[in-house]
Formats: sequence, structure tokens, C-alpha cells
Amino acid sequence: MLSPTIVTLTMNPALDITTEADVVRPTDKVRCAGARYDPGGGGINVARIAHVLGASVSAIFPAGGPSGDLVTRLVHDAGVPLRQINITDPTRESFTINERSTGKQYPYIYVYIYGYICIDISYMYIHMYRHVLIYVY
Repeated sequence: MLSPTIVTLTMNPALDITTEADVVRPTDKVRCAGARYDPGGGGINVARIAHVLGASVSAIFPAGGPSGDLVTRLVHDAGVPLRQINITDPTRESFTINERSTGKQYPYIYVYIYGYICIDISYMYIHMYRHVLIYVY
């Protein structure tokens, strides 16, 4: 087997979760459609596109927890040769709601602290509303 021409190293991969809703309002429940899961992070994105374009590529990235397992499976399922480095903390997740009525996107980024708490801070209504969710693993 020949060595790949392109090798990407993604130091901070993500499980990108995207869904859509008719409208997003502060303090109201958001009724979302089914979610789409994609492997993310700069190097993984480059490797996926390079592979689609026919380049010889390999992706290297750290991954941990159920989210890391899913990122690894999604990269593999895309046909991209990979080397996953096991880590103890879960791979980060990003969550985006696409609002159908306006075409706006509302991204949420999870921040992991001490390996078992993550905080999601949404700035979707920066002057009116700040939403903080705390998850304990």
C-alpha cells in the first residue's frame, strides 16, 4: 500500500449535529426535525473533501467517548483512511439549529471542563437572552 499524499492532523475534532426548526424563540421549546451527524474539525473536513476529489489522503485525530466513536465511524464510513488516537475525554460536540423561516443559523458549542462537565453557552439573542445548559457525565 502506498503512503498517502495528504495527511491531515485534527487536534480538536467535533461531532457536528445539525437540525432545523420553523422558528427559534428565547424561552420557548424548539421543535426540531431529525438531526444530521457529521464528522467535523478542520483537518477532517479537508480529508473528506480531498478524498471525494480523488486524492490519496489519511486523517489523524484524537477521539474519546461515544461522540468520538461516532466521529471515527463517520470518517470511516466516508471512505477516508484514518488513524484515531484514543483519549479519555469525550470528543467535543457542536449543535446547530437552522431556522427555516429566516434562514439564520443558531450554533451552540459545548465546552468540556474537568472531563465530566460541559457548558453550552448560546449567544443567539445576545442583548435579550443568554441560555446556559450544564450537562454532567
